[in-house]
Amino acid sequence: MKIVLGILTALFLLNVSPVNAARKIVLDARSEEAIEEFDEQTSAGKKLAKKAEGMLVFPTVGKAGFGIGGEYGEGALIIKGKTVQYYSAAAASIGFQIGVQSKRQIILFMEESDLESFQHSEDWEVAYRNIGFD
Repeated sequence: MKIVLGILTALFLLNVSPVNAARKIVLDARSEEAIEEFDEQTSAGKKLAKKAEGMLVFPTVGKAGFGIGGEYGEGALIIKGKTVQYYSAAAASIGFQIGVQSKRQIILFMEESDLESFQHSEDWEVAYRNIGFD
């Protein structure tokens, strides 16, 4: 599975809902694998990740749609190499679409204030848009 480098237009709602304790070990291992793959595929990303105050890693985000679509994934907030919290992400979309896909997603918090804002919010929204990386 390749890491999606292009940023797609989407609205993610990240909830602070706890992840089942039995899945935490698996999620930690998959998050570590996603970070390793990210580091191998992009040296620029690896440099940015080292400078980041924290990273939110979703090792698998599944998406399915037939006219109406949805996606869901569970991830971990990692600060200084340690998982500090688990999150889930969900999005919905309407429009011409058909199919199923899976991707990995890594969000880097470059500023301490952004990381703190994320950590202290109940519902956090991110608007992604394609910024021309091809």
